[in-house]
This record gives sequence, structure tokens and C-alpha cells, in this order.
Amino acid sequence: MEFQNPIFHKLATLNHLPTLPQILLKLIRTCNAESSNAVDIAGVVDKDPALSSRILRLVNSAHYGLSYDVSSIRQAVSLVGIGTVKNLAFCASVCEAFRKPGKASAFDLRNFWWHSLRCGLLSRLLAKEIQYPQPEEAFLCGLFHDIGMLVLWVHLGERYEKLLTEHMNREGDLAAPESRLGATHAEVGAWLLTRWNMPSFMADAVLYHHETEARVRGALPLVRVVYAAHLLVEEDGASEARLRSVESVLDVPAQYLKALVSEADHRIDSVAKALDVEVQAPEGADHPEEKAPDASDELAREVRDISLMQSTLEGLLKAQSRGEIVAAIRQGLQILFDTTEVLIFLSDPEGGSYAAALGNHGKGLFSANEIRVPLSLEESLLNACMAQGKNLHSFGETSKFPPERPILDDQITRYLKREGILCLPMRASGAPVGVIVIGFDRAELPFFVERNSSLKMFSQQAALALQAEKAMRERHEAVQAERLNAAYTLARKVSHEVNSPLSIIKNYLNLLGMKLGDEDVAQDEIRIINEEITRISDILGKLSALSVNSGERDRSAGRESVDVNTLLRDLSKLLHESLMERAGIELRLELADEFPRVLGEKDGLKQVFINLIRNAVEALEPGGVLTVKTGMPKKDTPDATTGGLPAEGGAEITITDNGPGVPEEMRARLFEPFVGTKGGGHFGLGLSIVYSLIDSMGGSISCEENPDGRGTTFRIRLPLAQGAGARQGKPHA
Repeated sequence: MEFQNPIFHKLATLNHLPTLPQILLKLIRTCNAESSNAVDIAGVVDKDPALSSRILRLVNSAHYGLSYDVSSIRQAVSLVGIGTVKNLAFCASVCEAFRKPGKASAFDLRNFWWHSLRCGLLSRLLAKEIQYPQPEEAFLCGLFHDIGMLVLWVHLGERYEKLLTEHMNREGDLAAPESRLGATHAEVGAWLLTRWNMPSFMADAVLYHHETEARVRGALPLVRVVYAAHLLVEEDGASEARLRSVESVLDVPAQYLKALVSEADHRIDSVAKALDVEVQAPEGADHPEEKAPDASDELAREVRDISLMQSTLEGLLKAQSRGEIVAAIRQGLQILFDTTEVLIFLSDPEGGSYAAALGNHGKGLFSANEIRVPLSLEESLLNACMAQGKNLHSFGETSKFPPERPILDDQITRYLKREGILCLPMRASGAPVGVIVIGFDRAELPFFVERNSSLKMFSQQAALALQAEKAMRERHEAVQAERLNAAYTLARKVSHEVNSPLSIIKNYLNLLGMKLGDEDVAQDEIRIINEEITRISDILGKLSALSVNSGERDRSAGRESVDVNTLLRDLSKLLHESLMERAGIELRLELADEFPRVLGEKDGLKQVFINLIRNAVEALEPGGVLTVKTGMPKKDTPDATTGGLPAEGGAEITITDNGPGVPEEMRARLFEPFVGTKGGGHFGLGLSIVYSLIDSMGGSISCEENPDGRGTTFRIRLPLAQGAGARQGKPHA
């Protein structure tokens, strides 16, 4: 965007032109960095107590409508996002820069900020209505749409005040007389935002807010949003002509626009207080409290509720996993009913209960994943609402619900830190899916009673979304089982065909050994090759014997006492030249002294270690390091990831690399069949087989990210062999 007029060059030399403080410049750079996170952002903002205070006041204001207080910048970043905190900091800093002009003036700064805040708040509401992805950008642009007026007033003083006074007494656009001064306030505002390195689209929204409707109609959303907000906050913003123009530009119904303007008016005072900006409505402007509601307002609110419900239900349908659906349910309840004290219980027929999913409280009487309501506890409000098929709350009176609630209901109520609970049954196709539990106080009862039908509609849609996800998951598991059966059928055929040539190779090796004599140096290599051929044959036999339901196999079959340290030392010799040297990878063995023998399958463990080591080598670049370590796990670190062995009941082997690591979203499914990171000819069965082998030995395996964020650790835990008090020997140097 080019600003060539001489006035811009002159403005750039002004000493009293507001500039961004150094703390804000550093914050913008930090926010724009690819590696930025909540900790980094909080660290920058915390260095400026005044800026921190303003951001927290704004986050806790009615502008965001949170039902609980945010107490730290890090929490604010987590809740509203890095981009939003950057915009809030920018907003607070600029308001502070223009807060006190230092001279008496006919220019009413309090009226100016009232008008600007009104436009900013309305811009944000309109942006959310048309689903613009960055509503905070819209708020910032609306807030600063007239900031050029302040710059011209600071620069030109009495000349600009005189122009404004004359304009107030005449009809017509302010742009014409401003142009005679060198530039319009829209151009100056866009120039200032560009000077502050704000995105060009934000500067455009300020630049074109006085354009014609015909031109704006074809602009990008941010320009149209600020243009529409500017029309609505003018003195005649409620006129039919203005409403039709906005409806044409944004395709938002006129009756809904009135409700949005009213909502923006209600928020001005709290946001101004949060920003520490003095505001005052112009004489004759309607005060929100003084305006009595009428039928059109009720209709507008109803239209708004339906629109919000529709957008919320779309979010439920777009969710892919059960966790995403639960998160969408929480978000929908907050948007539609302004409540965050929620627990979502999902039906667990096998466990005979409803179990809480993804609790939203970090502290309380107990962890959310421990909250289970047995189906046998019929007097519980959760079971009662499902049995009666309707919403029930703690303050209701019904013959089917006992006057004394069970202790579990009281515990859930106290966990949500409210006086009572409201239970919404989720049923789909006649089957129970779960229960939504909302914590609320008695004073809020009329609010929820009035919205009973909306709550029922929401819970029904949530049930359908959860049922659809369950059907998709079961179908995926069925397809996966079919693929596994096909793979195992193929494995049996391959095993049958491969064993014949393997037998021939072994016979020729035996003949070769007889010809060479017992003292020949090649006899040791022939022995190792023979052992590996035998192991290949055993692997093929085990692979063909694997079933889809591996948990049904007899875990005790084929298990023996295994010296893991010796097994790992032999493998390092076997793999050193053929794999490690060729790939340029360093293999480090850190084998514990007197490591106990484990109960497992020697060949199976050998296959597990080879698979994991080979996978790591393929992921590492030359110069990478692979560390294999044995030891006893600490007693306070049970394998929580797999519900595995207690520390005192097993031995631990870890295989750690310093490679690129495994993406978090893949780690959760890494041991499932046909899931892998290699692609290109790999079928994703290796780790599935590793998991099956460890599971068949009564052990557990997990995949973890290394603490430094580089590489991956596979942690294996195996049961000790009986009499394992006799430790294995010390590792050789």
C-alpha cells in the first residue's frame, strides 16, 4: 500500500506521533515466530504490569463473556489464543498512547472512544455472525476505524477542530473537506496501521470504511464487516436505508442487526473500563438500560439463538473423534447457554455405568476419569433422567425421584462447585448414549427452565453425533479385522512356501560345515546363519498362528526364563556390521548390573528388539545415536499409558533414539495394524506384531517423546521369571 501525499512524510517526522512501545514490538515478534507458545507470550507480557493488567481486565470483561475469572496471562493465551492476546496488547497500548492529549480541546475524546468502541464491538459480533475466522482482527479494525481523526487532530490542532465543527453543522461526507488538508482520516488511519506493521487487510478495512456500498460489496470480508459496523453506529444507523445496505453487504437479516447493535451497546462500559479508557455517549444517544424491550427485540433474540444453535450443531457434525465431539459439546453449551461447569457422561454397557469423559477440572475431589455412575443406582438423577427420557434437575419435585439424593449426586454437584445439577439424557435410536450434567445455582433455574426445549434439542443432536462416531469407529475396527485376517491368511501361505527353500539352505550349510572341518574360522558364522534361519522359520510359524483376538491366546505357552542382557549383547554383534556401521549409527548398550531374568519368549524378544532397532535406524540420519538400556523401573512410575505392570513386578528395557520423533497424533495409534510413519511399501504391521508379542508375554510397551523434544523412547516392561532373585551377570565391556 503506497501513501505518497506530502502530508504522510510530514506526519512521519512528528515527535508526538504515537509509536508502539518496545514491549509491544517484542510481543508482536514473539507472536509471529513459528516456535512461539503460551509460555513465551506470557513471559513477554508479564514484563509490563500495566499491559498485563489491561489484558486480564479485557479477557475477564463482558467482551468475552467467560463465566469464570482468568488469573494469569498464560491462562489467557491458552483460552483466547496467541493472535487474540497480540491484538489485545496492541489495542491496550494504542488506547494508552492517545489517552491524554495534554491540552484542552473542543474535540470530545470521550465521545470519540465511545463511538470507536461501539464500532469495534459490533465489528466483532458481525465477524462471528458471518463466521469470519479472526473476529479479534475485526474488533481491532472497528476500534481504530477513525483513528486517523486523532492523528489529524494532534497534527493540525485548531484547523482540524474548525473543520469538524463546520461539518457537524452541514450535511455531506467529511472526506471532501479533509482531502483539502492533504488526506482523509481513513487514509491517515490506514497509513498509521501500515506504519505499525499491521497486516494489509486490516489497514484496508480502515481505508475503505467510507467507500460506496457498490464497491465494498465485492471486497474481502474484513472490509465489509467494518464498513457495515460503521454504518450501524452512525446517528441514523437504525434507519431502513442503513439496515438494507448492511444486509446487502453482509447478507445478515435486518432484525438480527438490531439485536447485535443492542448487544454491543451493553458491552461498551465494561470494555472501556477494562482498557482504562473514558467514554461518554453523545447527547441524545439511547442508553441500553433505558431502552425497553419490544416484540422485535424478542424476535431478534430468537433468530440469534436459532443461528447460534445451527452453527453449534455444524461443529458437532464436523468433529471426527469422540474427544472432538465432547469438546464441541462443551463449547456449544458455553456459547448457547453461557455455562462451563459441565461433565459429560458416556454410556459404558460393559462396565454397567456412565463414565465421565474428559473432565474440565484440574482439581477437585477426584479425577474426572474416576467418576462413574452405576446403572444399578436407579435413584441417581443421571439414571432417572434417562429412565424418564426428559431433562431433570436437583430442585425438581417428582414422585419417581427420592427426596434424599444419593451421595454420589452430591459429590458431582460439589465437584462442579454449584448448588445443583441439571441432567440432559442423550439417546439415539432408542439407545442410551450418555448424560450431559450441568452445574448451576438455584437463582439460574428460570434461565434453564425457559430454555428447556433448546437444551433438549442440543442433547439430541449431541447423541446423534456420538452415535455416528461410534458406528464409524466400529466399522473401522471391522475393516481392520478383515485386513488382519487377510494378512494372516497370506502369512500362512507364505510360511508354507518359504519353509521348503529354508530347509534346503540349512542342509547345504550343514554340508558346507562338514567339508570345512571343525576348526575352520567360518564355522562360527555358519552357526549364526543356521540360528537365524531357524529363527526365520519360527517367526513365520508364529505369524501364521496369530489371530485377530490376540488376547485370547494362552499367554503361558512357550514362555521361558530369558537372559535379556546376553540376548542384547548377541544382537549388537549381529547388527553392528550389517546394519549400524552401514547406516552410520552409533549403538550404545547401557545394561544394568545383575539385571534379573525375565519370563518371555527368547525368539519373540529377539524379533521385538530387531524390529524396534531397525525402525530407529531407518529414522535416524548418519551420526545418530541409539541407546538400549536395561534396568528396574522406579516404584513411583508405573506404566500408566498401558495400564501395565507395577514397578516392583517387572523389569524394564528402553530403546531411545535422537531422531525426528513420532507425531503426537500418531503415537496414540502407533501399535494398531496398518498404522506407520514410513509409507512407500511398508504395511504398518511391524509395531502391531511387536505389541502382540509383548502382550502375549504378559508385558507392556509404550512409545514416549523424549523430554528434550528430540527423538522417541520405546519402554518395554516384562514380568520377572520365577526365582529371578538370581541376577544376570554383569555386562561385558
